[in-house]
Amino acid sequence: MISAIGTLPAWGLVCRLMLTVGCALLITLACAPAKTVKQTGIKRTGPVISLSAGSWSFGTLKRGEKSSGEITVANAGTDTLSVKLHPTCDCLEAWMDSDRLAPGESLPVYLTYLGDEIKDKTTKTLYVDSNDEIKTRIAVRVTGKVIPGDGPHLRVTPDPLLFDPENPGYPEAPLAILNIGKGCLEIKEIRLFGCTADWHPAGPPVSLNSGEEKIAFGVHILEGWSGTRWIEIETNDPVNPLKKVAILEL
Repeated sequence: MISAIGTLPAWGLVCRLMLTVGCALLITLACAPAKTVKQTGIKRTGPVISLSAGSWSFGTLKRGEKSSGEITVANAGTDTLSVKLHPTCDCLEAWMDSDRLAPGESLPVYLTYLGDEIKDKTTKTLYVDSNDEIKTRIAVRVTGKVIPGDGPHLRVTPDPLLFDPENPGYPEAPLAILNIGKGCLEIKEIRLFGCTADWHPAGPPVSLNSGEEKIAFGVHILEGWSGTRWIEIETNDPVNPLKKVAILEL
């Protein structure tokens, strides 16, 4: 049997050695200078895009009214920043004085929104594309509320205009133009592409008072027409002065 008494001096030496190493490590850590975030932060090179805000609210608009605002885009990098703006609808406009920013330069992005759809909560998007290698596209949310306006409001039903070959009345389909606004709607001209129309009671020019007053007509498909068929309706609607209605076959 091996005696444990002979091992006691060896264990004591090991314990003293571990204590010495531990104390030296603590002293080293205590004396080392603290590293701040600023000291360890690495500044990116190349073009670096920065926006002052990720959203813009146009508030509450009457249909047909406009609201304007701006956000700021800056180049926080070391090379020239190239910027392209892509609104997701015709009702939203965005532009800058220049699409190129030198390092450290900032420019405003001018925004204009035309109240088009009547909604308690409207959400659109402006995409800001750039040559920043990390943030190639930034989405800016555009929000607000659109309430009924004081002017005329064109509504076309159905939109798009559908032709069903299985319908006994094919190739004719009815279309109605309504004024659901408050002001008088002036229908200046209706242009037909790939179709003809029978007016009931009369074709343009014609004026529709506010409310549900409408004109209706039958649309006939032209045989042998090549390409897209559609109808253009020109009015004094402040939002849709030139309304295009697509014609589709089921």
